Amino acid sequence: MDHQGNSKGFNWGKAWGNRGNFNDLLAGMQSGFDLSAEDRRNILNELRERENKSEAPRLDYIQAQHPVIDALRQAKTFEKPAIAQFIPVAPLSDEAVAFRANNQLNIPVGSKQELTHDPKQQRGESKIEWEARRRKAREQLHSELPAYKAKVQGLPVMTKAGHMLGSLGSDFANNASRNFWWLINASQAVVDLASESLTGAVAPDLRSYEVLPDLEAAENKGLIRYTPPQRTEPNPDIDADYIGDGSDLDKQEWINARVPQQSIEDRANPRTTNVQHQGSRR
Repeated sequence: MDHQGNSKGFNWGKAWGNRGNFNDLLAGMQSGFDLSAEDRRNILNELRERENKSEAPRLDYIQAQHPVIDALRQAKTFEKPAIAQFIPVAPLSDEAVAFRANNQLNIPVGSKQELTHDPKQQRGESKIEWEARRRKAREQLHSELPAYKAKVQGLPVMTKAGHMLGSLGSDFANNASRNFWWLINASQAVVDLASESLTGAVAPDLRSYEVLPDLEAAENKGLIRYTPPQRTEPNPDIDADYIGDGSDLDKQEWINARVPQQSIEDRANPRTTNVQHQGSRR
């Protein structure tokens, strides 16, 4: 208190009366509430695909889709160490931060970002070439992240508080915590989730795949078994949908209209495919 009896502490009335603070709070709440479980699941799937990994363990999906856990992981990633050290979750990876920032899926900092992210392995590209491109991209990202994180740290406190409130509202509206509880509300379910996660951590190749640029060579080596897809050609003589004039030219035009055109890429690489590891390579 000063000599006139006025409080020298934080003036809550002034803060709440400030229209800018209220707008910051609303913007943060909207960003936290609008991010859906499907958005978060797609983030996880996209990041795993960029690492040539297939479906994630169920526990990873649960954590990725939970709005409050997601908000806490953002706070762990962007807040200063003095605050972040007390948040009991793992931070987002650099690649996750970049992908989310480029698609405006983190707490918003204004305009869309253009951070460097992991490249996908291309058809015909060897694993060595792909990993070299990944290293280069990650080095570039490492130089870009400090500026982006500084933007997030500089957001108004009301925006950050609003984002957490919006995430809590999303949890309540979509029953995220209750669904998680019902999933683990049995000892057998807990054991299944734990064993699945442990297996994925100890043997990550079980949930990964590699791009085979030469399918025929892989087949000859016995790495895979491949059966070309079978297709039944349309036949105007027996198909009831054909109502043409019966001429050979008309029949051929009818057939051509119903046979899907093979893409240029597929015609150039008709036997290129992805092979997923599920414990066996055959």
